[in-house]
Formats: sequence, structure tokens, C-alpha cells
Amino acid sequence: MKIARSSVQNALASGLFPVLLLVLVTAVPAIGQRTTNNLNTSGGSTSPTVQQVTLSGSDREVTATTTSGSLTVVTATFTEFSMPKGTVPQLMASASDGTIYQALGGANKIAQISASAATNSVSVKQFSIPTANSFPVGVAVAADGVVWFAEQNAHQIGRLDPKSGEITEYKTPTENSGPVGITVGPDGAIWFTEAFAGKIGRLDPEKPDNIEEFTIPTPSSAPLYITTGPDGALWYVGVRSHKLGRLDPSSHAFVEYSTPTSKAGPTSVITGPDGALWISQLNADKIARFDVRARRFTDDIPVNSQKNGPRAGPGILVNGPDGNIWFTEMLGNQIARLNPTTREIFEFSVPTATLTGEIGPADTASEALIEAQSALGADQKLGATAGPGGLAFNSDGSIWYSAIFANQVSRLRLK
Repeated sequence: MKIARSSVQNALASGLFPVLLLVLVTAVPAIGQRTTNNLNTSGGSTSPTVQQVTLSGSDREVTATTTSGSLTVVTATFTEFSMPKGTVPQLMASASDGTIYQALGGANKIAQISASAATNSVSVKQFSIPTANSFPVGVAVAADGVVWFAEQNAHQIGRLDPKSGEITEYKTPTENSGPVGITVGPDGAIWFTEAFAGKIGRLDPEKPDNIEEFTIPTPSSAPLYITTGPDGALWYVGVRSHKLGRLDPSSHAFVEYSTPTSKAGPTSVITGPDGALWISQLNADKIARFDVRARRFTDDIPVNSQKNGPRAGPGILVNGPDGNIWFTEMLGNQIARLNPTTREIFEFSVPTATLTGEIGPADTASEALIEAQSALGADQKLGATAGPGGLAFNSDGSIWYSAIFANQVSRLRLK
């Protein structure tokens, strides 16, 4: 993921070792300011440019570790597939046909991965985005198979028809909006975060030219991830406001809740298998649980094995078919599994580990790495990392993730 340089510095440079707050801030409802795009910004499309490539990978077997004291042995096989330098892979989304879509920020493309756990070669179809240097980040697959994605630098929402390869782009009403997270809402509309503008956007696929925007109550919140909660509302996290937010899709009322750890830097939120919301906190090295019915945080689980340096940096969360919650550790260079019932965490060390990956200007992951290192004491040093970022499950149960710094797409198969 990436976001404006000032946002990252303000969010990450301070509070990297926050103190646990035992008393939560009481949330007060607010009605979001609504903006509708009635300008002449109709979606534009061009003839598709599609490239088919085959990537070859190599295997590495690993054994998971845990700090829980469990004697359970869990082994797995990593397969890493390298892409050209500067690809800077971002977030991922699974499709019902068994493929996985991935935003390639630096390459300015959307990739369709024919993910198969049976071989060490993978076929990837790459769709070039018409607007140059748009830097796609978030990606979502609708029920009809259409792929929607957020263009952070171009301040647009893209629509990809995988069958024809045609991409159509729609500008947001706010010029410097910086879309990042994107999801299909309960109403069938496309909802997305605007990290630069501090807004939540809504695009109706039937009327895509009329994008609506709703201003988040907390100024400069820098919303990143967004998802539909078990209550039918849209839930998002503000990496600068350090809050979990709720937006009612009908009334457009906002409610925000401060994370249990101050200056936690929340980056991802999902509805877990237990019906609660789970939030990753990159700055705090914790994963929090939020009870939607009670409207309060109930757990703040440390991710602190320090098996690869002093920091973990939990990032993207996804539900696994095994009933566990899986997540990436961008700073700790791990793919991890959290049991939502026992709170036990198993970590799988990513084979590739480097601090010399692709570091582009204003790239959030890269700057988070730099800021995290600068916040450590003189006698401490971050472990080498490939920068695990986006995460998705394939239909065969294999786990796929983006290695941002290493410019890789990789697979993890449990034994």
C-alpha cells in the first residue's frame, strides 16, 4: 500500500511503542458530508492491452513457530515467483473461478493469477491501466466477475472486464482523493476509502459516473481498508486517526471508536469467523477484536515473537478456510495464523529477506520500514524483510501474498 509521505510520517514516526488504553473513547454519531460527482467526468476506456506471462518459482519448506508453548508441529512449503524490479505488488482479491487478482502498483497493471498449488509455474495475465502512473492499490471482485480497483495516484476507480480486457476509469469528485481500499458493499455498490481526502466513496455500478463521497468526522484520518461488517454497515480503519469507523450505508451516519492502544496505526479490518471485527495495528504490533453488538473492543492481542527483529508490523488480515485468521507481518517478514478462539499465533518465516528492495517515493510500506527503524534505539535494528503485504486464499486452500520489497508474488501450502 502507499499513501502520502506526510501521512506516513505523522502516523508512523510517532507512537511506535504505544501504551495500552484501558478506557475507550465514547463514540458519538455524526452525519457525513455528502458530495456527488455531477461533473463531466464520464468514465473513459481504451482498447485493452493484455500481456500473458509465465512465472517460475522455487520451493522452500518451513516449520511454523509459536510463543504459546504448543507442541503442535505445523509445516508448510513456500514457493516464490519473482517479477521485474519496480513492479511493487500491492493488495489481492480471490475470484470465484479460482484465479486471484493483484494490483501491481509500480507496473501500473492489474494481474490475474491462474493460481494452482500443483505446479511451480504460474500463468499471469496482466492488464495495463490506461492512465499512466496511476498506482493501483486495492482490488475487489464483484459477484458478476467484474474487477474494481483503486488508483491512488490518478484519483480514480477502475473497472476491469476480465473477459474483454477492457478497463474503464472513473474520476472521484475530489481531485486529490487518493483511493486505497475498496470493497463490494451490502447494497451491491462499490465502496472505497480516500486516504488523502479523508472520505469514503460510493460508486453505483449502474450509474458509475455519479460517485458519492462522505466526509469522515475526524480530520486527516487517512482511511485505508474498508469492509462490510456483520451488521450490514461499512467499517474502515484510519491509520492517522487511530480509529475504527462505521458508516451506515443508508443514513450515512458515522461512528468512530479509538483503538485500545493509542497511536496504533490500524491498517486492515475484516469480519472474522466469530462475527466480530478484527483489526491489525501496524504501529502497535497487535491485533484487536471488536464486538459489533456491544460496540467495544474486547481483545488486544500482541504479535511479539521478535523472531525476526524487534518489530512485527501486522498488515493485511484474511479469513482462512480452516476457521483461522491469517495475516502478513510486513516488518517481521512472516505469514501468520491466528486462532480466533484460543488466540494462539503460528508464524511461518518468509524465505526471501532483504532490506534493499524496491523503495519508491512516498511508498507507504517503504516509508513505514524507514520510520520504524528510525524510531528504534541505537542498539536495535529491524530484521530483513521481503515486505509481505496483500494476502488472499485460492480455492484449493493455498495462501498467496505480495512481497512488496522483493517484487514477488508467493504461495504458501500447508502440509
